[in-house]
Amino acid sequence: MRFGALLSTALGSLLAASAAFGAEGAETPPPNGASYWLACIAVWLAAWFLVELIVLKGPQRGWAGRLCAVAVPLIFGFTVLFWWQMVVQGLDVPGVILPPPSTVASRLIQSPGLLGQDFMQTFKGLAAGYVVGSGTGVLVAILIDRVPFLQRGLLPLGT
Repeated sequence: MRFGALLSTALGSLLAASAAFGAEGAETPPPNGASYWLACIAVWLAAWFLVELIVLKGPQRGWAGRLCAVAVPLIFGFTVLFWWQMVVQGLDVPGVILPPPSTVASRLIQSPGLLGQDFMQTFKGLAAGYVVGSGTGVLVAILIDRVPFLQRGLLPLGT
């Protein structure tokens, strides 16, 4: 069987298995039962098979090789996000503790201005912490260099 046919079969099974969950996202009641977890495992196995197929039989050179090199981490990322969503839904984890990725994505899309403000606030805190930490480190280094008592006590710990 050719690589293209194998790839389309694996990709089709992965998409079909993930489409079985629907697009309702976090609004649906948490599913219970073994069929839910078996479907999750089926998606995981389909993704694993697809990655194995790309790594073992995929082209190594040219644009198709570069595409395959990018596809493997993308499939892994999709699988991690998929499991995050399914575990949060399946175990009915409160959104305050761990929101599902669908909720995070919708919040990012709905309020980009708030995200920019939060980023700037975080950056200011990060910059202040960096300046204070670096300044303190330089001052302590100068003190250790100038005070013999500190040299004898702290310099052996730093080396």
